Amino acid sequence: MPTGIAAVDGKLLVTLLRGAPFPTGTSTVEQIDPRTGSDTEFISNLTTAIDIQPLGGRFASSYLVLEASSEGPFFAGPGTVLRFDDPAGPPVVLADCLTPVPSSMTLSTKNKTLYITQTDGELIAISLQ
Repeated sequence: MPTGIAAVDGKLLVTLLRGAPFPTGTSTVEQIDPRTGSDTEFISNLTTAIDIQPLGGRFASSYLVLEASSEGPFFAGPGTVLRFDDPAGPPVVLADCLTPVPSSMTLSTKNKTLYITQTDGELIAISLQ
């Protein structure tokens, strides 16, 4: 199930929440070329990816991925924000305490703050400075 989308350098990055009961490692971020329809795996081995935020403008150099839960099955752990400096490399955990369940994120480039909404209506702010 597609859950989030971002545009980077003419391509779309789409987070996919897959595999109920959502075991660790089945969720991905796919890169889609809207002109050709080609679809390639961009970031793999996620658990519950629900949003992606490119960092670095039009030609992103790093990516933030919001996960509803850090481990499966069925949202067993807290939500996380992961930073990927290389889509094929290991992530850096920026936050691993999002409960009950994070639902969306956006970045304010003006004050370098990541804002995350949660299903209970709470708004979380994480400084990226």
